[in-house]
Amino acid sequence: MIEQKYKTKSGMIHDMVRQCVLDGEYKPGERLLTSIVAEKYGTSEIPVREAFLALVKEGVLISKPNNGFYVSQISKQEVENIFEVRLKLESLAIFEATKRIEPGGMGRLEKLFNDGKKFLGSEDYMGYWKYNRRFHFAMYEFCGNDVLIKLLSELFDFSARYPNYYTCDWEIQESIDEHRKILDAMKGGNAEYAEALVTCHTIITKNRYIQRLQEVLGSRLGE
Repeated sequence: MIEQKYKTKSGMIHDMVRQCVLDGEYKPGERLLTSIVAEKYGTSEIPVREAFLALVKEGVLISKPNNGFYVSQISKQEVENIFEVRLKLESLAIFEATKRIEPGGMGRLEKLFNDGKKFLGSEDYMGYWKYNRRFHFAMYEFCGNDVLIKLLSELFDFSARYPNYYTCDWEIQESIDEHRKILDAMKGGNAEYAEALVTCHTIITKNRYIQRLQEVLGSRLGE
């Protein structure tokens, strides 16, 4: 049974509802009733509400007081706005991290970088998507600014509502190549170059996000 993949019913419902949103089964602006979703998955309404609240935090759903849960609207401008902020914060994080990182830290990053190579040829695109986040935050944590890391984490979490943007091996290879250049800049203590590389890397990510959204949502992607 599908429940065996999950530790909790709310976790199962969370993933199933999220996928329904991405697949277009639940349309932007559509109201979702906990009773109907509970009946669909053969559960009580309690785990459904727990799943919905988690999806609200991720931006997949919105909650209207005394009026239930709705699928959130997605727009190209929203993506542009998110990445405009991410560009600034990621650039600052890598700049400061490059100035502060010590040899021991570089060693840990090198090990994590090598771990990413296992995804080449694996077709595990979701796995690499998750790994990519871990790699970026492993670099940024050396910036020494907990507030900056928290803000970046929230922005990265927001992207969980979007489709996975790695869909072929060459995209993973390109990402790994870009990571290699960033690490080399950090190792050389060139904060300005590391910043420039991360800026380009993030712009490429933004363009892939928009491309995947257009592929999945089509005309339902707002301007």
